[in-house]
Amino acid sequence: MEKIVVLGSGPAGLTAAIYTARAGLSPLVLEGGSPMGILAQAARVDNYPGFAVGTSGFDLMLAMHTQAEALGVRFELEEAVSITPMDDEKGFVLRLSSGESLETESVLLAMGASPKPLEIPGAKELEGRGVSHCSVCDGMFFKGKDVAVIGDGEAALVDAEYLAGICKKVWLINKHTEFIASDLIIRRVKALENVEMLNETIPLEVLQEDGKKSVGGVVLRDLNESKERVLPISGLFIAKGSGRTPNSLWLNELVDLDEYGFVMANDGQTSRKGIFVAGDLLSGSIKQAVTAAASGCVAAFAIGKFLKNKGQK
Repeated sequence: MEKIVVLGSGPAGLTAAIYTARAGLSPLVLEGGSPMGILAQAARVDNYPGFAVGTSGFDLMLAMHTQAEALGVRFELEEAVSITPMDDEKGFVLRLSSGESLETESVLLAMGASPKPLEIPGAKELEGRGVSHCSVCDGMFFKGKDVAVIGDGEAALVDAEYLAGICKKVWLINKHTEFIASDLIIRRVKALENVEMLNETIPLEVLQEDGKKSVGGVVLRDLNESKERVLPISGLFIAKGSGRTPNSLWLNELVDLDEYGFVMANDGQTSRKGIFVAGDLLSGSIKQAVTAAASGCVAAFAIGKFLKNKGQK
């Protein structure tokens, strides 16, 4: 039986794995379908302490992953699909996507949250065919072409800045009058000659290119003048900062969730003794890498205390 199984390998999961490994608990991390989390897809991270000129999300997560490996943390590219408490309260049985099962005394939920799809006609149909949630993953497919980024926060500005170095033109579509982001990144993006900000504008439909199953344009509405127009583009990147869906649907009634599906907890301990949570999946958390890592640390100490008390009993 494992002492602790961590579900997810983003900043929260890896930090918890590092701390529990140093405590001699030999953690097992199930990386699931998104190894190193969605932060690994970020083009640039400027607000994580320790990097004078910023770093890429991939490099940051790779450093965490390498540190965890050096401490003996074990990793498997598996995903848990159910957690069943044992009758004798000894622990939990995890059923995996491969069909196999494993037993553990405690579980850390660190699966994070996934980007919400853009709920307008054409977006779902052209997902992966010009509609993307990852500028780093797909940006090079649009080298020298015109693209648009939808979002009102830091993530949208970072994506626009990254794409400006690859694409011919980048349109930044924001439904608000201003961006919800730091002045530094706003000034930096405004200074780019091939980026144009379209504030108080919303997308209405993603259009398919004639004769091809790929993005050919997006229909926009100016909220001030209530005018509509078609913006010809080859790629549409979705970077809505608040558009996240917690990866908690399969938890059912195992732990208490808030009205949005995020897991409720007190210092990492959920309503189910032995199950802990950290990172973006935590109810009320600020969705930032540094807070995710901090919550992973908090959860690790709670796990250590739980296992120590359990052993004493």
